[in-house]
Amino acid sequence: MSRSTIRDHEDSVRRYYEANTGSFNAWESRWSGLPTRQPLAIHRRIDCTVDTAHQRIREAAEGCLAVFDLGCGTGAALWSLQKTVGAEVELFGVTLSPSQAVEASTWLGHRAQIVTGSYLQAQVWPASSGRTLYYAIESLAHNPDPELFRSLLTQQARPGDRFLLIDDLLAREPADTTEERWLAAFRDGWKVPALEKCEGWKSGLGNHGWTLVADEDWSERVGQGGVLRRWGSTLAVGLPPTTPMLANLVGGAALVLGYRRGLFTYRALQWEF
Repeated sequence: MSRSTIRDHEDSVRRYYEANTGSFNAWESRWSGLPTRQPLAIHRRIDCTVDTAHQRIREAAEGCLAVFDLGCGTGAALWSLQKTVGAEVELFGVTLSPSQAVEASTWLGHRAQIVTGSYLQAQVWPASSGRTLYYAIESLAHNPDPELFRSLLTQQARPGDRFLLIDDLLAREPADTTEERWLAAFRDGWKVPALEKCEGWKSGLGNHGWTLVADEDWSERVGQGGVLRRWGSTLAVGLPPTTPMLANLVGGAALVLGYRRGLFTYRALQWEF
C-alpha cells in the first residue's frame, strides 16, 4: 500500500477521533460516574467494565522495563498501568489525534511520553534497553496495512519482547448479502478497512518469528444489549455516515448485528519474540 493511501486513511481516522472524542468522554463519564478522577477509556467494556482489558495489560507487563501503547487515546490504559508498575518502567504512547495526545499528557504528566503520530512510522517508536511490552486496544483495527505493521513491529522488537492485541476481528467471511452490508458498514463507519481474521494475525506474526502464548476469546463477554438495541441497530445500520458521529453510530450498529450472527470475534492475543 502506498504511503499516500495510508496517509489519507490516517487523516480520516484522525478527523474521526478529533470530532468524536468529546462525545465518547461524555458518554463514558455518564456511564462510570467518574468525570474527573481518571482519564476515560475509549474502548468497549468486557464483563461490564473497562478494567478487564487494563488488568490484562498489567499481567502482560510483568517483568517488562518498557511499555508502548499503540493507539493510546486519552491515556486511560497507561494511567491504569502506571499505578501498579515501578518508576523504573518506561511508559510510552502514540495517537493520531492531537487533542487526545494533549489529554493523555495532562493525565500522565512526566510519567509517560505521549506523541502525536502514526504507529506505521518507525520514528515514533521508542528505544528501550530492556524487555518491552507493545500493546493495542481496538486501535490496530484502524490499520490499513496489517503486514506493514507486523514487519515494523518485528524490526523494533528484541528477544523477549511481548505483543498484546485486544480487538475486534473477523470471525469468518460474510455468509450472505446482509452480512456483506454489515461488514461494509462496520469498515466504513469505524474506519477499519483491513479488518483481519484471527488466523491472519497468528500466521502473519508467526512468519515473523513471534510465538503465540495466549488466545482468549472474549466475544461472549462483550455486552451487545437486548432486543431493543438490536432493533435500533437494524434501523441505524442503514443511515448514511455523513458525519463522524453518524459514522460511529452506523459502525457500532453493524458490529452489534454482526456479533449476533457470529461474524465478528473479540480476542485478546499475546505473542513473545
